[in-house]
Amino acid sequence: MGVLQRLFGGGQGSRPGARPVVAAACPYCGVILDPPPQRNRKCPACKENIIVRTRRADGAKLFLTAANGRAFDEQRKKEAARNSALRHARSIGIADHAFRQKEQALFMCEQREPHLDLQREASKAQLREIGGTYADLAAGGHSFDEVRILGNACCDICRKNHGRQFSIPDALEMLPIPNEACENDWCNCTWTTVVE
Repeated sequence: MGVLQRLFGGGQGSRPGARPVVAAACPYCGVILDPPPQRNRKCPACKENIIVRTRRADGAKLFLTAANGRAFDEQRKKEAARNSALRHARSIGIADHAFRQKEQALFMCEQREPHLDLQREASKAQLREIGGTYADLAAGGHSFDEVRILGNACCDICRKNHGRQFSIPDALEMLPIPNEACENDWCNCTWTTVVE
């Protein structure tokens, strides 16, 4: 068997689709770990804790320091929270692109960068999605051409607009949310449909 076959598989006994076995090294001292650990363990050479994680994208095993393991776990929690928020947004009729625009606007707000224009675009995208999503249902006797502001989770000024109704074309033209007079850095107002 050649060197490449030994390194990357493909020789006798290899299974189709099987991941090649890659040499693992201690993230602290660099000693080769043979066999590669399948779960957290101490390095046999330097006795430091090696954190083992699996990357979801490709299933690769990662051998991390304790600090990098904590950072990896924190990032995974953030990804799980984002995926949960995206599923919730979909369930209430917010399109993925509207969600991403709002998410980017929120990131810019947190970085103290101008974000209002992007937040407006997210509001427009949500209105267009509401109009498009429910257009087919309107033929069944339901009216989904009106929207209402949900502003009770924001500031005192925004709470005064809570419940205001607009036709979708009027809402797109006037675009009352995000509220430019909002007392917060980030206006939490959003749209909901009006069912008659």
